[in-house]
Amino acid sequence: LWPELSGDDLLNDHAYSEMKSALDTGAIGWPPRVEEVPRAELAEWLPERVKVLRTLNEAMEQYKQISVAVKEDGTYHFTKRGARQFTAAGKKDLMSAGMYAYLAFRMWLRSDDWRSRMKPQNRKMFKMGRR
Repeated sequence: LWPELSGDDLLNDHAYSEMKSALDTGAIGWPPRVEEVPRAELAEWLPERVKVLRTLNEAMEQYKQISVAVKEDGTYHFTKRGARQFTAAGKKDLMSAGMYAYLAFRMWLRSDDWRSRMKPQNRKMFKMGRR
């Protein structure tokens, strides 16, 4: 997505910005909280599905706890290459995994690999920017 980036710190900066934008604009849909699903409906779900929903809920809570690191004077804390540094109040493993999965998906979309593997009968129904 960003071939001009010269370090993993810059990749992280861009990745966090991209993920925040996708979540804030609704480009990534997020499921409801477990508490918002009616108990009767939840009772019909397989345990694995409930666990996935709880895990996604936890990932969103982690997302809310990530912020740009700031100095005492309120300015951003940057790396040597000029990337913003981030801090998390708690764990961020699930959010990081989701963020990198989203970026991998975006790279796959740009690669055109998915078009070459699509069955001809499906190509007519699925168009993305090209004909």
